[in-house]
Amino acid sequence: MNDLVALIDRKSKGWIEVESRLEALNYRIHLVETLEELQTLTVKTGCRVVILDLDVLEIPNRFFRALKKDNPDLAILATSSRPFHPQLKEAMTHHICACFRKPIEHEEIEYWLKAVVSRSPARDPTICSER
Repeated sequence: MNDLVALIDRKSKGWIEVESRLEALNYRIHLVETLEELQTLTVKTGCRVVILDLDVLEIPNRFFRALKKDNPDLAILATSSRPFHPQLKEAMTHHICACFRKPIEHEEIEYWLKAVVSRSPARDPTICSER
């Protein structure tokens, strides 16, 4: 079973559906409440993927830089209802691998998770997620 740490609005119908699908694919979901907790957890667990909800939490570019500095192999996926986040131009260009438009299509997120986990088979395929 692969771990998926989630800091996402659990009341969102869209996320509940995605969460159910990921659990069916053997991803174990753990909730994280703060960016600091997420950053600590990614270092502690060797997490390889983070999923961010850009609509729920305002995340500064410096957070993405620090996260990648601590975990250079970390893949960051994001979700958003908006097609563009001008304040996150640096993060979108240098740190975020993919951004999914809401509602998230199960096949799309499954594809990206498999691609990211398979790119480094020597490491444990732990997944982290955050809103």
